[in-house]
Amino acid sequence: MESTLPGLAPELLLSVANKLEHPKDLNALIQTCRRFYSILDRELYRADVRWHGSSALLWAAKHGHVGTLQKSLAEGADPSGPRETGVANRVTITHMS
Repeated sequence: MESTLPGLAPELLLSVANKLEHPKDLNALIQTCRRFYSILDRELYRADVRWHGSSALLWAAKHGHVGTLQKSLAEGADPSGPRETGVANRVTITHMS
């Protein structure tokens, strides 16, 4: 029996996703098929919150993407925390309102 990446158990897909170093790589994987999206989309937002200061939250606020904003908040993004690292004047969601 031949095993393919789309046919892997969800636990194995999550393991693969956790080995990716950049959210853009996880996002690219998610976009390859609906099954990956349904299993890994939440993991993308969790990784963004954990490793990238909830940058998706700021991006969604700047561009008016309510769905992305809601997903980011649901996975633990803090709207009052710093969002852009390496900038002298840190930008927060509350500063944008």
